[in-house]
Amino acid sequence: MAADFPIVDKNRLISEASKLLFDLQRPSSWHVVEISGDGDFGFDILVHLEVAGGIRHIFLIQLKGTESPDLIETGQKISFTLKRRTLNLYAQTTVAVMLAVAVVSLDETGKLVIDNSSIHWQWIPEELSRLRGSPTALDESSAGATNVHVPIEQRLHARLDIRAHLERRLKIAQSAVSLEDKIGRAHV
Repeated sequence: MAADFPIVDKNRLISEASKLLFDLQRPSSWHVVEISGDGDFGFDILVHLEVAGGIRHIFLIQLKGTESPDLIETGQKISFTLKRRTLNLYAQTTVAVMLAVAVVSLDETGKLVIDNSSIHWQWIPEELSRLRGSPTALDESSAGATNVHVPIEQRLHARLDIRAHLERRLKIAQSAVSLEDKIGRAHV
């Protein structure tokens, strides 16, 4: 009888290749903290965004990997399945959340083929608006999962600048606080 040992399956190789590809392609201004273990609840990476030598913004990333993406809309988007409960958590998160889908190519030994691999991304609030009509809407159905769409043209690369998106989110949040303050003072 043969001895049993832990198995290194294809999913593990894809996950490791996805992390390596992310580290190789992310902008140097993205200072990352990996959130690992069973307690990540849909958040794999915390990113501190450096602007002019200082950390100005933070956002979270859910990193997923695949060797064979489900292409839709004549190859313009990747359809990727996420749990409904995880999307509900994202809908209640005040920090920006990005889904990054690594499309990896592995050689016959399981090593990443960088030139044939890429990472595509989408802001989750934009997908929640498309799917639910609002970035904060909860899905209370019994559905187990939902397909989100990631545009192929949104590729992660060393010069990717997402600062304008994060600054726009900050201005909206600051406006909401200002409005809340004005309403609070009007009721005094």
